[in-house]
Amino acid sequence: MKYGIEKFGIKEVTANEQNPQAVGFYKHMEFVTYKRTDYDEEGKSVSSFIYENSLINSNYMNGDMEMSTYCMKNKKYRKPVLILTVLFCVSLTGCTKIYNGTDELTEKARKEMPVSDFETTDIQYAGMSVADNKALAWFISGNEYQAHYYLPMEVEVKGDDKYSFVRTYKPMKGETDNIAILNWNGGYSFVVNNSDCASVKITGENGIYEEKVKEVPYVFYYPSIPSQYVFLDSDGNELT
Repeated sequence: MKYGIEKFGIKEVTANEQNPQAVGFYKHMEFVTYKRTDYDEEGKSVSSFIYENSLINSNYMNGDMEMSTYCMKNKKYRKPVLILTVLFCVSLTGCTKIYNGTDELTEKARKEMPVSDFETTDIQYAGMSVADNKALAWFISGNEYQAHYYLPMEVEVKGDDKYSFVRTYKPMKGETDNIAILNWNGGYSFVVNNSDCASVKITGENGIYEEKVKEVPYVFYYPSIPSQYVFLDSDGNELT
């Protein structure tokens, strides 16, 4: 942005009023709104184009309004503005880091662990709860010589085995022995890391549901808030 202003002498840009991220960016770069128009630079009406805000750099506000208006009308100044707009769009799409596969997510989770020796701490991917384009990935740290912590990390699904980081939640030790639960996305996400747990019986608004634990660690998502849940062994007895 600074390069465009200094190199091409850009004093005016146009931002769609329904793109608050672009407007906010230009304001951050010391542009201020000075005119609103119902037409684009080619004179096409709002029936086919969305309202646009014209923004003028506040560094040029004193005594230079005429030149600024001329820049908008003179076609030779449009190319730098177009270049600037394209560069801005590319920068927005390129800001989000994409993690390819759960191995890269695991390394991200390692750095999110609030421990001093995170680089040497054992950590494994446990599974993922998915709801539309959102997901909650679970990671388990520690081994037989280290305390176990369960780290839930929210990500956005960007494609086949591609994710972007959203945030991590506070690591937890587990509600029951080697079982952790998080209230997430209007429901509950469970991670079961207890080999004695054969199933989870849940009582919810639609009655009783039982989730079979196929292997550990095992992650699943219940899409509403249950009134009760119990962890059962292979004989149907509640784990204590």
